[in-house]
Amino acid sequence: MFAPLKSGPIPGTVRRVIPGLPSGAVRTHLPRPAPRLKLAFRLVISGIAVAFSHFEAAAQAPASPEPLAILHRQCLRCHSEEKRKGGLLLTGRENLLAGGDSGPIASPGHSGGSLLIESLFPDAESHMPPKGQLDPDEIAALENWIDEGLPWDEAAWERLQLSVFEEPVNLTALPASYRPIFGVALSPDGKTLAAGRGNRIEWFSIAEPKEEKQDAGKNTWLSPLGSPSDPGPDTIESLAWSPDGSIVASGNFRRISLWDAKSRQKTADITPDFVGRISALAFAPDSKLLLAADSVDATSGRLFFIDPATGKVLRVISAHPDTIFSIAVSPDGRLAATTSADKSVKVWNLSDGTLAHHLEGHTDYVLAAAFSPQTDRLATAGDDEEVKIWRLETGKKVASFGGTRTGAITALAWITDPAKAKLKAEEKDREKAAAINTDRIVALNEAGLPRIYTDLNEHEGEQRSTGAKEKAAEATTIGLTALALDPQSQRFFAGSTEGIITAWDENGKVLIENGKPEPLAQANP
Repeated sequence: MFAPLKSGPIPGTVRRVIPGLPSGAVRTHLPRPAPRLKLAFRLVISGIAVAFSHFEAAAQAPASPEPLAILHRQCLRCHSEEKRKGGLLLTGRENLLAGGDSGPIASPGHSGGSLLIESLFPDAESHMPPKGQLDPDEIAALENWIDEGLPWDEAAWERLQLSVFEEPVNLTALPASYRPIFGVALSPDGKTLAAGRGNRIEWFSIAEPKEEKQDAGKNTWLSPLGSPSDPGPDTIESLAWSPDGSIVASGNFRRISLWDAKSRQKTADITPDFVGRISALAFAPDSKLLLAADSVDATSGRLFFIDPATGKVLRVISAHPDTIFSIAVSPDGRLAATTSADKSVKVWNLSDGTLAHHLEGHTDYVLAAAFSPQTDRLATAGDDEEVKIWRLETGKKVASFGGTRTGAITALAWITDPAKAKLKAEEKDREKAAAINTDRIVALNEAGLPRIYTDLNEHEGEQRSTGAKEKAAEATTIGLTALALDPQSQRFFAGSTEGIITAWDENGKVLIENGKPEPLAQANP
């Protein structure tokens, strides 16, 4: 899956010639010594060089260390996204070339005078790394790498990033009282709800009392359906129900479990080289493709394309350098959007995994996305408490709106309003029909104050709270995390960090709150 790390012999041509070396000796790059150590260094090096000259024909030079591995091992601890010591970030070629507070640290093809190299010598004023000294062959490898143009192997770098997470992990039992809901999924017929509470999947039938059918909108009931399913010891991070109604997928730490939706029995576990949490799941409209996010905080967000019928991984994309919080698939099955802690949104072509759009404009974590029913627009939202609307034809933002003091927006759903769609279809006047807006967006937030947005309007500039008509749904528990919406009835369901499930009708009125769960008698190890 990953390209192997490259390695090669130490080059014989030096940039810094050491006096006293025999002309036929093998030369290598060496750290510049402090003045009092120069004579000793010369004597030692001369002896090494003479010895090498006798064996040069019979022995090959040792392999040079891999430059990216050196940077990762020696430099990243101080120059990561979290630290940025001296304003310098060393997580990619562009960041390295940008330099830090002292300016550029390396120029492709020119290792001489490079601040990156100069800082590695023992007598450097600002010596790096601060509490260690690189070996001569490591400095040589970095010099040669700069002279070769600073080639950056993204696959090799990602492998280095993830290598620390590839070791086996022994999970201990969750606390008995820890039962948050991070994932909910609704069956396509709107009759069954699955919710991941703690490390269990709980199933509920959605029924309406027969004697009150005439007031069905106000009588949604959640009745437990069989025994909870137990995918494993870790918290369930994500849930998705296949559009054909046959499969439910759950994601936790390094594992996806597939469940037969009718029997609620597990049919498969998928664990192909996952290194983090399965933070998001989504099916394509034809149910033949499952998208999964494998996330390691502040390190990696990989997008897996999986055949749910066989469990085979079809493609892996290094989508983001941080956690992926959500995956949205377009109704026409052409596109997928990923939102991330890196404050960006990326839109992918599902046919070949290529990047269609890289959307930037949020000022904090982007936690949610939803495509319009026509697949012409994308809604995104997150920690900046703002919903943004993007035109996919151009990749431009065309609207922004959001409630104030609601906390982070954690989930979105976008449907066609059935009542307005009916009016639009019945309107004989073309201009009047075109003016009827059928958009309906539901947004959850941390404050427990869901919002319903209708009548979306496109605008230019950075106006806010003018791009849609806003209606506040009835308040409920704080910490809303996951959303499932029935397009037909317009009812929507949400889970919370408190483990509470809430349902609302199409007008935003609370139908039922499934109370805070009792602690488990014994958490599974």
